[in-house]
Amino acid sequence: MALIIEDGSTPAGAVSFVTVAEWETYATSRGVALNGTEEEKEVSLRKAADYFFLWEQKFQGYRSEEHQSLPFPRYPLYVYGYYVESTEIHEAIKKAQFELATFISDGGDLQPNGTGKDAKKEKVGSLEVEYFETGGAAVLPVPSKALPFLEPLLNGTSEYNLHATR
Repeated sequence: MALIIEDGSTPAGAVSFVTVAEWETYATSRGVALNGTEEEKEVSLRKAADYFFLWEQKFQGYRSEEHQSLPFPRYPLYVYGYYVESTEIHEAIKKAQFELATFISDGGDLQPNGTGKDAKKEKVGSLEVEYFETGGAAVLPVPSKALPFLEPLLNGTSEYNLHATR
């Protein structure tokens, strides 16, 4: 199924900020070979775009349209100190998606599956789990190459612990 691209015009059913061709160009220009079929690449781009929903409450501003499919475009949004029009998808968003999709296509997992607490003790029979006291803040995995592009999109009051992964 073809990707519907969010280009700032908030098309119904948008699932990605970039095309497979744009991702391939980005990767090639950085010496990265992408593996997989066209369909597998589309799945990686969809999953990368889905990751933005985990951050939505921490992004600057609000959605531009009530019924838009993805968390961007937003208003007001300032990236690197400059105002981004509510009809624009900033390059930082696209680069973050490129890096997230590359991480996913290399076997990375971006979906948190817990509370951010590390298991101290685990017992399988009769199921017993004990956690370290870590403050309880949710830990969102962030591939280190995507982090510089995600950070300027945040509102500056994020409660999440950024945990960069390779």
